[in-house]
Amino acid sequence: MVQTSCGFAVPFMDFVEERTQLKEWAVKQGEERIHNYWKEKNVLSIDGVETNVLGKSID
Repeated sequence: MVQTSCGFAVPFMDFVEERTQLKEWAVKQGEERIHNYWKEKNVLSIDGVETNVLGKSID
């Protein structure tokens, strides 16, 4: 699903720093649990297209 907006009310934001939460969570899960999660949740996109996520690395 894709949503669009004219952007007239979107505030300007400055980059402060990269967020670390996702990478920290993934490291805690370990590679096997991440691959199991991908296999269960991310093999197909929401429109049914294969993602090839299992051929990717978590690095």
